Amino acid sequence: MAAEQGPDTERVSSFAIERAARTVAAGLVIAAAIVGIAISSRPSPPHYQAFALGDRIVRVDTKTGSIMSCEGQKCTSILRHGQHIELHTTFGSEKPAAAPALPAPAPVKTTGQQ
Repeated sequence: MAAEQGPDTERVSSFAIERAARTVAAGLVIAAAIVGIAISSRPSPPHYQAFALGDRIVRVDTKTGSIMSCEGQKCTSILRHGQHIELHTTFGSEKPAAAPALPAPAPVKTTGQQ
């Protein structure tokens, strides 16, 4: 009889170990899901920056990259999500056109009488 109880006991213990492993794995998956939901549902910091240019206020959405400009009660979308700004190499370094040169002064006529 002792020989018959050996294989059954091993089978029962292997089922118990397998069931415990499944329970632990399921617990880890549930815990990971709870942590993931907690991280994604927490409030995020503000993702807007604003600055003033003269009498305008410009707001930049740092998350999407869109830019909005407001003057008084009127707002305009300058750049939407997905648009790109063309880069100009002369932007900001343009010099005003030079004033036309003045004509040379007329020569002074001198008379021989002093």
